[in-house]
Amino acid sequence: AQRASVLRFVPRYGLSTLDPVFTTDQVTRIFGLAVFESLYTTDEHLRPRPMMAEGHTIDQDGKRWTIKLRPGLRFHDGEPVLARDCVASIQRWMKRDLLGRGLAPRLDAVEAGDDRTIVLRLKQPFQRVDFALGKPLPNILPIMPERLAATDATKAVSEIVGSGPFRLDPGSFSPGSAVALAKFNQYQPRSEAP
Repeated sequence: AQRASVLRFVPRYGLSTLDPVFTTDQVTRIFGLAVFESLYTTDEHLRPRPMMAEGHTIDQDGKRWTIKLRPGLRFHDGEPVLARDCVASIQRWMKRDLLGRGLAPRLDAVEAGDDRTIVLRLKQPFQRVDFALGKPLPNILPIMPERLAATDATKAVSEIVGSGPFRLDPGSFSPGSAVALAKFNQYQPRSEAP
């Protein structure tokens, strides 16, 4: 298996939609977890862990979360992942996800402090911001380029550009039938053991 270069995966039903914000479909979520990354993820005990985030600080009595991105993150099109991409992705995700819709009215703002800094200013403390941004259900928070995250949340994005370990092989998607992913050679996993 370590020498294998192709893995074939057959889900219980075919992949019909590629946008994991647009749908809560399980097969789309599995696809999304291979192609996109989130700011956080959860471990086997459902504890939030940084993924794209280098870490965060909480100040102003829990009303300000400052998240720093890991350096060197790139999208599949070669562009750097910037805080403004994350802000746009969070804003789109909050319109569809159940917990995201609960978080939205608690926020005064989600903004990019600089290219690697995301700031969430809350009206009142919300202790589980990292969990909300990294939980696996019902919608993952896929970080995508700002131009794609600007897509109306009630419509699927027209292009799939993530920063995860696999990229969509262009032209390979046949709804309900097949899709091919290729290893993303510029992927930078976290340095600690999984």
